[in-house]
Amino acid sequence: MNRTLASLMCLATACSAALAQFSGGVNIDLNAVSGAGSGQPTILFGGAAAQGGYWNPINPPFTSGSSQTVRNLANSANAVVCAFTLAGAGTGTFAFNNTNTTGDAELLMDDVHDLGGLSASAQYTLFSFAPGIYEVYTYAAAPDNGTYLTRIGLQWNQGAQPDQVVGGVIPAGAVFTQGVTHAKHTVALALTSSITITATTESGFGSVNGIQVKRLNPTRLYVSASSTVANQDGLSWATALQSLQQALAIAEATPSVTEIWVQRGTYNADAYPAAAGSATATFRLRSGLALYGGFNGGEATLAARPLFLFNGGTILNGAFGAGGGRVNSVVTADGVNNTAILDGFDVRNGGSAATNGGGIAVINASPIVRHCTLRDNLADSGGGASVIGTGSVLFHDCLFMQNTAGFGAAIRSTAGAGMTITMRRCAVIANSTSVGTAGTIGVWCNVVMENCLVANNDHPVWIMDLSPSPSVTMLNCTIANNRSQSGGANPHVGIALGASNTIRNSVIWGNVALGGGTPSMSGVLHGSGLTISDSIVQQWDGTLAGPAFANFSADPRFVAPAAAGNTAGALSGDYQLGSRSPARDSGWNAVVPAGPDLAGMSRIVDDPYFPNTGYAGGTVDRGCYEASFSSAICPGDIGRTGGVPGADGERNNNDFIVFIDYFFAANPLADVGRTGGVAPGDGVFDNNDFIVFIDQFFTFCP
Repeated sequence: MNRTLASLMCLATACSAALAQFSGGVNIDLNAVSGAGSGQPTILFGGAAAQGGYWNPINPPFTSGSSQTVRNLANSANAVVCAFTLAGAGTGTFAFNNTNTTGDAELLMDDVHDLGGLSASAQYTLFSFAPGIYEVYTYAAAPDNGTYLTRIGLQWNQGAQPDQVVGGVIPAGAVFTQGVTHAKHTVALALTSSITITATTESGFGSVNGIQVKRLNPTRLYVSASSTVANQDGLSWATALQSLQQALAIAEATPSVTEIWVQRGTYNADAYPAAAGSATATFRLRSGLALYGGFNGGEATLAARPLFLFNGGTILNGAFGAGGGRVNSVVTADGVNNTAILDGFDVRNGGSAATNGGGIAVINASPIVRHCTLRDNLADSGGGASVIGTGSVLFHDCLFMQNTAGFGAAIRSTAGAGMTITMRRCAVIANSTSVGTAGTIGVWCNVVMENCLVANNDHPVWIMDLSPSPSVTMLNCTIANNRSQSGGANPHVGIALGASNTIRNSVIWGNVALGGGTPSMSGVLHGSGLTISDSIVQQWDGTLAGPAFANFSADPRFVAPAAAGNTAGALSGDYQLGSRSPARDSGWNAVVPAGPDLAGMSRIVDDPYFPNTGYAGGTVDRGCYEASFSSAICPGDIGRTGGVPGADGERNNNDFIVFIDYFFAANPLADVGRTGGVAPGDGVFDNNDFIVFIDQFFTFCP
């Protein structure tokens, strides 16, 4: 007499083909034709679910395989939501008069579908529920007799919830009590699905009074790859979903979800609900939805996440199968705005030689990508990220590492002036681009780079001119020790730019051409219409067309840089400024980007042992790092190229020129000696000052 769940799924397929997806709630009263509980509750009656609305009366006969149509909460005649199917109809309906029920509660609770004696059962299948999270209330109160118990199970196309036993005496005042009057299950549907309730007599006689399905509208979902319990609802860390793809599918159909919190672990792009091994599988962003990774699990606030810079140990993995398969793009942002956020993830192993955007594919969109690492991605164009069409993409505190592409290993865009890519506090290291003029950052669009490091790549930055011309702004960046894959007289090893570009407070140093050797300045900086100021540029000769001032060529004295072209050792390279770096306290404060430097340290920190040689007394350091420690005292180093004030880490004639200028201008900086040729100064400018300065000049200085 009882149908199996499998046979009911066949019914679901046939029935749901004629029905639209249903994404709301439904109230059902198993209705006796006469007696105390006959008739349906009013629309104001919410039941245990607190869900007011139309109550569908499901009337006998209950025969195996039968179905009845139910309507939505608004009783819309044009909104057929699902079919209602019974299997194993037992003895039909039974009405009684519970002493503790009145009014609407009596209409719901005092008539039942009587399942029959021990082990008798029935199944109730509701079809075509859209993806989302639903609470399912199954009323199974018997006459006031504690020996009547009914076991309630819940299944759907992709899983099941544990059974609950219901029965006992209804409390006074018809108070709804889970386990006495009803069972409550919460189900997370990632696909359009049927919901099947199985009711079985546990002892005495079994009964079912009614069913409510209530759609929930949470604002946040939780995901944990380490969860050992399947088919949970995702509404807390304790009941986290195991699959990020499942959470994204639910969020796509649930506009109220604005955040997904993801615990540390590995999440495969080809996982449920996509078919395993599908190259087209991807984690798809949605406007109005922020994905946050890096949680240990258990955090109550976003600020409680462990501190991290580039990623939080939450891996979005594009690799699948033993044969080395990869998805085309691990993450896709298609048509989304800047309310689509990806924050705290390690995006890796995506793409192939014939794809674009192995890590992230951005298509006519403006997502925000923060605290993310894009590593080991592969593509014909845009191994780390490919940006296509119009929009405004922000990469904030991101690391592009060991990506490979024919064009633009880290970022690739051919969008033109209709697209703006902003990179704030990003590091681009150890990426490999195979085409000589393609660029690790190979773009044809507007670019803003602030506090960024581009180092030890097999090609540096290549930003091309289009019509209308894109613009480039580079503030406090370090472009260092990259190796161009092109040779010849103009190998473009540093930055190749279009026509409307500004570089300030930056360091461009140690970039070499294919086969070794440092090119002329036209190879380090290639382009027209360039405004560059307050920067260190290797091979700087002052001949570059366009406004240029306060630039010089002096070794920036990085702490421990990796050798140019050494991508294997790039990850251990340290491009912070050493204690005698001429980049210290020599920038222009007024153009410093907001916020900290690449390492998260405060900007504009005045080193007391360095003269403030920046424009208008500027004290900010050049490049992507602000020195976090004071330099050693080295009074003898007071001049730089051209005999202008400021330390450059070298002792030479420039220091003497500056000292003499100070001396004859009665500058207190030249008053360093007293009688006997010993320090400190005495307020008099005489030979004692020269003697002490010479001693300082020849004294070891780190």
